[in-house]
Amino acid sequence: MKKLSINENLIIVIKSLVLTISGIIILELMLSLVRRIGLNILNDSLTGNVLLEITILIMQCLIIRKYSKGELLASIGLDNAEDSIKNVLKGAAIGLIGTILIYLIIFIMEIAFYEGVGFKFYNTKTVLFFVFSIFIRAFFAGVCEEVFFRGVLLNYLVKYKGKVFGLLVSSLIFAIFHCTRYASLYQLASVLISGIVLGYIYIKTKSLYMSIGLHFATDFFINLVAPKGEISLLVLEINRGFNLDYLTQSIFILMSASYLILLFILLLKNKMRDEMRVDEEHRG
Repeated sequence: MKKLSINENLIIVIKSLVLTISGIIILELMLSLVRRIGLNILNDSLTGNVLLEITILIMQCLIIRKYSKGELLASIGLDNAEDSIKNVLKGAAIGLIGTILIYLIIFIMEIAFYEGVGFKFYNTKTVLFFVFSIFIRAFFAGVCEEVFFRGVLLNYLVKYKGKVFGLLVSSLIFAIFHCTRYASLYQLASVLISGIVLGYIYIKTKSLYMSIGLHFATDFFINLVAPKGEISLLVLEINRGFNLDYLTQSIFILMSASYLILLFILLLKNKMRDEMRVDEEHRG
């Protein structure tokens, strides 16, 4: 009987998924135990969220250390490149512009209106802690999730079956992992589309820096705005003809559209660059 051989890259992906899921389960059991014995030190959502992201990162570090063949961070696109900060800021700038456009459209469509800055409705300490909390969540999500979904999963799936396969499968896994947070189909579709765009950026730049910046900025800036009655930095008043669910749905749909527009721009830019390269080769 012929022995079935499994591609090493697929084995790495499977091990990464198994380790990550196992780590998350162990973390949840530990947090549950801590709550049952009455210790509330790990009971707030911020701490739990950070611990979750760190667990994900630790599992990837174990995989990278074993299979990177001595290259470690360079193997997933996190080498000490001189333009690393520039690329992070570039990704963050794209995320900020996208967020501004989303809320401008919300205002133009009169789904909601700008009510004021959060300090007008809540004390300074409360608002600053809210901003700090959102920043920490976005930072850990941007770094830890990009290392996992793009640096490890996408990286080795591409080596296993090619770019299109790797992009689609890693993005699908990215969406599945967000099922516990987002229940609606349009929300998960938005996560899937964002995963495809972040993955495309990673493939083209061969670096995680820009995707980390974009991931961080999207999570950070989009969550600094909330309807009146919720703590936030910027406060909105929802049009009486709509409700919170409609506002949330509109934001996710517009977010999907912004990512698709960004993907189109990147594809067009790369096509033009390839055409210019071909012309230069012909002239040479």
